[in-house]
Amino acid sequence: MRFGEVIGQPGAVRLLRRLVVRDRLPAASLLSGPPGCGRRTVARAVAQALLCASPVAGDACGTCEDCQWCVAGIHPDLVALPGDRDPVPDDLLALYAQEEGRPAGAEITAGALIPAAWTRLAVAAAASESSLRGRGRVFILPAIERLNGSAANALLKVLEEPPAGCRFLMTCDQPNGVLPTIRSRSQLYRLQPLDAAAVEAILIAGGIPAPLAQRRAASAAGSHRSCWEDAEPGPIDALLALIGDGLSQAQIAAVIEQLPGKGEGAGGERRQILRRWLHAASDRLRARLRDDQPQPAVAGLAAIAQAVRLLDRNQDPRLAVEAMALAI
Repeated sequence: MRFGEVIGQPGAVRLLRRLVVRDRLPAASLLSGPPGCGRRTVARAVAQALLCASPVAGDACGTCEDCQWCVAGIHPDLVALPGDRDPVPDDLLALYAQEEGRPAGAEITAGALIPAAWTRLAVAAAASESSLRGRGRVFILPAIERLNGSAANALLKVLEEPPAGCRFLMTCDQPNGVLPTIRSRSQLYRLQPLDAAAVEAILIAGGIPAPLAQRRAASAAGSHRSCWEDAEPGPIDALLALIGDGLSQAQIAAVIEQLPGKGEGAGGERRQILRRWLHAASDRLRARLRDDQPQPAVAGLAAIAQAVRLLDRNQDPRLAVEAMALAI
């Protein structure tokens, strides 16, 4: 996610981009705003800009290897805890079971309190390790109101003396819901509720037809979260079929036909929508990286990264999809 791809929050994006380009971003940042206003999206854009090998005016280039790893969620210097609606990865489940004295395979939902094991081992201990790519390490901690007492104390210790080159990007709904000692050691950035136009653009970019997106955005109340119910996120299954089976004109047509029309000026919108579909397909593939045979998922992520690079160069969406299928 690049700053240039963030929909909404123009003030926060300008400020954070300026801080990145001037190398003035503090070690700990707290992005505050209502759920669904883009807090974690902005955090991801900051992370990618910091880790990019060839940043342009404070924004990630979107084409280098580091950017592709950020998009795929496999950058070795980026650690992101699950959000309040995300499934919990197996490695964090294992930490939870080990450190909290729970049986192996114990269930935990991301909406629950964040266990101390995560901040102590996945964050604090990882922060003491050297950057593998030489541009520092970035930690994304969404909805930190979920930190229990021990977890908050473990995070506080690393924020009091942050290791050189580490950036901690935290999000919250209300700053007063965050432990005061953590809040006092973080720079607060307030994000605003999204206006209807921004919500509509996000929904259209996610594959919801424009008339339906407009109706849902009108009653969104500053957040896109409640607008996705029963919404088709795009032809993700068709994209994954292309990745799994290779070139198929029928599957390519199933993808391209769902993009908006080819009228004048539609090219940029078509590329943006396809890029977001590809990111959604990447999310599904990343969940398969922990399978016994992760090689197909790795190859699929590489093929998607190639398609995204072509879109960034303003190539036709059909050509990008065909190149992705041929890369397998």
